[in-house]
Amino acid sequence: MPAKLHILVLEDNMLDAELAIQALDEAEYTCQWDCVDTREAFLARLDEQVYDLVISDYNLPMFDGLSAVQLLRQRDPDLPFVLVSGTLGEETAIESLKAGATDYVVKSHLARLPPVVARALRERDEQRQRREAEARYRDLFENANDMIYTRDLDGCFTSVNGMGERLTGYTRKHLINSRFSPYFTEPENARAGVQQTLAEARVIGYELVLITRHGRRIAVSFNAGVFSDAAGKPLGSSRKDHHAKAFPARRSRHRYPRR
Repeated sequence: MPAKLHILVLEDNMLDAELAIQALDEAEYTCQWDCVDTREAFLARLDEQVYDLVISDYNLPMFDGLSAVQLLRQRDPDLPFVLVSGTLGEETAIESLKAGATDYVVKSHLARLPPVVARALRERDEQRQRREAEARYRDLFENANDMIYTRDLDGCFTSVNGMGERLTGYTRKHLINSRFSPYFTEPENARAGVQQTLAEARVIGYELVLITRHGRRIAVSFNAGVFSDAAGKPLGSSRKDHHAKAFPARRSRHRYPRR
């Protein structure tokens, strides 16, 4: 849905800048915009204002769009940056996209600008939501009162939270990439049926014994679930040899024992 936009335009031709804004106006965006044509003015505006969008020409007398997007990405990974240029070869366009440009539009086809901007704004919102979700997850992961970890198909830790360090007595650096088995004993009744349970994407729970760095043995409650792909298919399968058994990668939680 069209919205109010605060736009920074990097363009040395005011008529071209006005035509780009007009294309957005006609798509029912309400645009407030500033126009600059030098590196110094571009950086000064980014320091002074918060923008929703940057529209940039590629070639300017004392600056260029590729340098502009590189400078922008050092400051803001999400702010949409759309190149609007008279001529933009395929190699230049690819180089600009690799540098962080969101998209590009040729000045002779400004009708493409509104849908390009709409997609860029949508992707910006999605990126911010993902970062916020990841930040919330990291906060919950690190501050949980339970030990939370993941392990791969070979039974090695791939991540461990702070409680895991405190409960086991080992540093995270020591635990990551080390095998699960030296730290926890798995009773036979816990192993039986785990493959089928995980394959059905159910959560299982049973008791384990944690052996701490100092040799203390602690009974803990264990819960595990399988990692699945977008289609719901488990990402791994169990394997068995005469030495050990490894289960599909899973998230697990261990609670402090009752005192």
